Amino acid sequence: MAFAALKQQDACPWCGQRISHKQFVEIESRLRTEDKRRHEAAEAEVQARLAAERETLETRYRADRTSLELTLGKLKEQLEKAKDDQAEFDKRLREATEAAAQAERKRVEAEVVKKQQAERERERELIKADFDQKMLKQDAENQKAAQALRKQVAELQKKLEDQAARRPEVVDLDVFEELKAAYGEDRVLRLPRGDAGGDLLIEVRYKGTICGRIIVDSRNRGNWQTSYATKLRADMVEQRADHAILATLHFPRGAAELCRHDDVLLVHPARVVELVGILRQAMVRMHQTRLSSEQRDEKKLRLYDHITSEQFRRKLADTGKLAEQLLDVDVDEVKEHQRVWKVRGGLLKRLETVQSEVVGEINDIIDGRGDD
Repeated sequence: MAFAALKQQDACPWCGQRISHKQFVEIESRLRTEDKRRHEAAEAEVQARLAAERETLETRYRADRTSLELTLGKLKEQLEKAKDDQAEFDKRLREATEAAAQAERKRVEAEVVKKQQAERERERELIKADFDQKMLKQDAENQKAAQALRKQVAELQKKLEDQAARRPEVVDLDVFEELKAAYGEDRVLRLPRGDAGGDLLIEVRYKGTICGRIIVDSRNRGNWQTSYATKLRADMVEQRADHAILATLHFPRGAAELCRHDDVLLVHPARVVELVGILRQAMVRMHQTRLSSEQRDEKKLRLYDHITSEQFRRKLADTGKLAEQLLDVDVDEVKEHQRVWKVRGGLLKRLETVQSEVVGEINDIIDGRGDD
């Protein structure tokens, strides 16, 4: 019994003394409770520390992330700027390369042009020297031939005037065919022959429409009489013509080649076709601009004043001289084909220049430019 009671005793976990089993269980329970409390407290402390550490880490992470994002943004901006700088550099490099290439190309082209000009200048000098040498040789022959031709022309002119004086009513200055050939689109008519007055009538046409009429007296007479112009002017009124031309070798005192008398234009027979062309051009221009009758009369007077002026007569004479020179050049074409064409080209350019000035002045009169 005593042994059983002793057997139920246990040692105290704290002091080692013998205590009852009940006491031991109570002590052990308290110990377990205390251990559990301490364990829970320790675990709570650990959790609190972990939470604080986690908060610290998260705060640091957020700060680091924000810093990294800012750094990344700056790096992106720097990258974009670097790209822009690279693009600008590439552009400037390309422009500089193109400018250098263009400058080099211009330099080379300038050198080529300069070289070509020098070569052409040398060729011109050689050609001019050869041309001058040939011209010196040809000049003597031309002078001799020209003198003979002038003598022959003078003789023929004298014979023509003598013939006209003997047969004043014979018509050997017929420009009918010349006018038809020169102005094929117009209608050139022969009028019934009389003692005096117009013998040719020209209907000027433009795109099939009649722009006006020109009456011409082409009779060969041996002298000048005022009645010739008076009769032709009456015929102009009768035929309702816009202009009247009297072809004659004899002019009123103090006049020659081209002048006006009693609203009639007096002109050398060799200039009839050319004068018709000038009047025709003015008539077509008036038709195109649809001028009134009063405006046509005013333009006609201004036109007559211009074409009978000394300045215009000089230009008209220049065209005749140039045309004669062209004919002279054509005579030598067989012998010196290349030289003749060179001279011919120069004369044609001069002729075109003079004729262009004539046409321009006529257009200025018709269009009203230069009116005071």
